[in-house]
Amino acid sequence: MIRRPPRSTLFPYTTLFRSPSYGFYCRYVKGLSFNNVRLSTSRVDTRPAFVFDNVEDLELNGVKAQRSPGSKAPVVYRNTKDVVIYNSPSLVMDAGGSN
Repeated sequence: MIRRPPRSTLFPYTTLFRSPSYGFYCRYVKGLSFNNVRLSTSRVDTRPAFVFDNVEDLELNGVKAQRSPGSKAPVVYRNTKDVVIYNSPSLVMDAGGSN
């Protein structure tokens, strides 16, 4: 079961005005699937395509995300577990929780 923190910590100031990703920001989700998703931007954006924060039971199948020069990773995993990745070699999670 995913437990939400107290209300005062739900929306950090830095995320109120700009999303931490250029695509999907998923937080406090259980049982999430992305199938055959392609993300790109029309101009340089160094943010990741996906940020998964406190996600459990995540499946990524056939996902491709554009990487801009200077970007660190197309996906960020924070407190995320039970991740299954198919046909998405650039999204494989390392032991540190990112890719």
